[in-house]
Amino acid sequence: MADPRIAIEVRRMTKRFGRRLVLDEIDLQVAVGESIVLTGSNGAGKTTLLRAMAALVRPSSGEIFWFGEKGGRQHEGRRLIGMVAHESRLYPHLTLHENLVFAARMCDVARPQNRADSLLETVGLLATAIARRRCSPRACGSG
Repeated sequence: MADPRIAIEVRRMTKRFGRRLVLDEIDLQVAVGESIVLTGSNGAGKTTLLRAMAALVRPSSGEIFWFGEKGGRQHEGRRLIGMVAHESRLYPHLTLHENLVFAARMCDVARPQNRADSLLETVGLLATAIARRRCSPRACGSG
């Protein structure tokens, strides 16, 4: 078992897409409360590593642990892992609030409406028109 004080641990992770080797035996530990920065040129594997750590892609080999336990798509700790990519993954036909509610329902969050309200309140957007606009790239800030 891995150390529970480590939020994410990657052990000897390799990822291939067909015959193309993208990540080669990566080892990484991120402690609870720690922040890291990944840098590298386009195609270096940064996004692939993050997607694997968030259980969005399966490693070809190696292991990933979340808070001391082996991670995976069915793991309870998956709710605690998130990823923000450079492109928006918001549904343009939904408002920002509706997108948050939808995501909360997909992750089985209790009281998704309340959780969306709480998140928007935290960042000062609940009472603004932004929360009620459809998420075109221009309206939600990704364009």
